[in-house]
Order: sequence, then structure tokens, then C-alpha cells
Amino acid sequence: SRDISRFDAQRLSRGFRVSFITAAPDGTRATNDEVVTLASVAAILRDSGWSTSFAAASDSHEYTDHRFAAHAPLARARIMRLIDVPSDLPLEPYTREFLDHASRVPDLAHRRAQEAAQDWVRGFDAEHIDHDVLVSPIPLPPPTGVLNGDFGLPRLASLSSALIAFAWPFNTLGWYSIAVAGVQLSARPRD
Repeated sequence: SRDISRFDAQRLSRGFRVSFITAAPDGTRATNDEVVTLASVAAILRDSGWSTSFAAASDSHEYTDHRFAAHAPLARARIMRLIDVPSDLPLEPYTREFLDHASRVPDLAHRRAQEAAQDWVRGFDAEHIDHDVLVSPIPLPPPTGVLNGDFGLPRLASLSSALIAFAWPFNTLGWYSIAVAGVQLSARPRD
């Protein structure tokens, strides 16, 4: 039911401008195997007429160290509205710790982190304005049951950090993304 009248078949036949990212904004670098996968995908797209390039690593930004303060209080408020948690409700350790930590983010820190997030979004978008699609590595998730709520917040964060290093930026940006065979393709909402 979506209006796709803006879709330009001629543009697709000419190929999109694709940029490959091997360093996440938080400094996480793609592994050698992930770089090989990205190079293979770049070759396939180039052979199909798409313009490809590898992006330089982005400069660090204060937002990357303050993502929790920017988003957790809002997530906590949504969760609390959705599940209306009584204080004695048994929750898995991760959820209980997340809600507890998110409730302790000072309002001033939250506002400053949100301002930093907006600044980072503007900069990242401007840095990649000349590309239609950004491609980054995305590790395959661990086996079912490994990332469960039985771990506390720090342990689960350490287990999932490599998995989300290239995913969180596009969640923050609100860009459409899809992960296929070890790579993530992302495009701006307006595109």
C-alpha cells in the first residue's frame, strides 16, 4: 500500500552511489573477514554499474560516549507506560537494571546528550550526503539463547557490543536498514 511513485527505475539502472564503512562511529573497526566480505560486495555492485567507495573513518564525537544518557530515559518512559510495572513484578536482570540505570540519568545530562545526538546526526548526514546507500559489516548474531535477559546490563552490553557497533548509528539516524549475509545496507528516510 506504500506510495512508490518516486521510485526511479532509470536511476536504478544507472546504479546508486554506495559508500562502504569499515569503522563505526564509536571506534569499532571491521575485522579482516568483514573487510573481505565488504570488498566482495563492492566488486559485485561495481560490476552491476553502481559507484562504490570506501568511507574514511569518522571523527570521534562526544555523543558516542553519551548514547545511554540520550536515549535510555525516553526508552524507560515508553517501557513504563507499556507494561505499567508494579515494584514487585519479577523482571529479568537486564530489564530491571536497564530501568534502574535509566531512572538515574540526570535531566541535565539527558538534555545535553540529546543535543550532542542532534549535532552528531547533522554531521554524519552531511559527511555522507553524496551517497545513496551506506554499507557496513554486521556480525551474525550468536546462537539463540546466548543474548537473553538472564545477564545483567554490563554483561549483556559486552556480549552484544560487536553485534550492534554498526547498527546503532542507523537506529539513531532513523535510516532504513537491512542486514543480509553479514552486511548492512542503510539509506536515508528521504531516499
